[in-house]
Amino acid sequence: MEQPFSSMPDPLRSRELIDLAFRRARKREVKIPRRTPKDLKAKIKEETRITSAGNIVINRLHKVVAETPRISDLHPFYREVADAVVGVDNLRKALARIKRAETIVKRLLKDHLRMVKRAREVHEAARIRKAFYGRLSSVLKKLDKDLALIKEAGAKLRKLPSIDPEGLTVVVAGAPNVGKSCFVKCVSTAKPDIASYPFTTRQVLVGHLDLGGVRVQIIDTPGLLDRPIYKRNRAEQQAIAALRHLAKSVIFMIDPSETSGYTIKEQVNIYRGAVEVLKDIPHLPVLNKVDLASERQIKEVEDELGLRNLPKMVALRCLGVKEVLVEAVKAARRGEG
Repeated sequence: MEQPFSSMPDPLRSRELIDLAFRRARKREVKIPRRTPKDLKAKIKEETRITSAGNIVINRLHKVVAETPRISDLHPFYREVADAVVGVDNLRKALARIKRAETIVKRLLKDHLRMVKRAREVHEAARIRKAFYGRLSSVLKKLDKDLALIKEAGAKLRKLPSIDPEGLTVVVAGAPNVGKSCFVKCVSTAKPDIASYPFTTRQVLVGHLDLGGVRVQIIDTPGLLDRPIYKRNRAEQQAIAALRHLAKSVIFMIDPSETSGYTIKEQVNIYRGAVEVLKDIPHLPVLNKVDLASERQIKEVEDELGLRNLPKMVALRCLGVKEVLVEAVKAARRGEG
């Protein structure tokens, strides 16, 4: 399934669009019978320039609006991610102003063509065309910030992964640097950027695998911090969107060794906050980096959670990861059934 922003336009900025429209209008040739009166020839040439420049701008503005997905039509996951990445209210307002500008240019085109037809002298037709160019430039200059916003939004949103919102999806969550990307790399087709510093995963990544004839999507999410939802950054908001709208089950990773840079207590608090978001979605707390953790640290996590015999693994070496994945898929299928 292709993500909805893959064909989002990459619009020209105002100055670039103005230059394009005027350059093409200037080069536009029109065949006029040889016997046509001189004054009429001049008027036809001016009409052609006005029509060419106006239609180029109208078509380009229309394309920006038409090829940007309607926010209201998006799946809730993509809607929330778009809001986290670019802000959907700003996007809507920019598109509304571009649509309004398209309507204004259409009216200007119609009005100035009518004036050219009524012109009695050559210099008057040229003056009308120049006036149209001036009005067109003014309209487009006012759109520059909106076109820039769409351009930047498209550059970010086109990078989002293609996800089937209805597929069997396992989401991997946890604090930064606890080994989520290593786990996803071990079990799927995804090739996440692996590094030993926090916040490596800036956006949701997706991999696929077949497990016992079942097609599984596995999603690596940006790290979560121990803080209220309203204080979460854009990367964390994407992780929350994946948990809320995509997960059929969740693997929540905890690093008892604390080499991630986050204490056991902080990680447990993050887990509890995530559970509130998950509600009825099956979730599996898992201990990673157990080769670096002491028995005391492992026991501390289990005491904090009130659980015993938590699944244990070393994702960096792909040890114990398949067993964890199998349990997560089983939980997802039970939840579907």
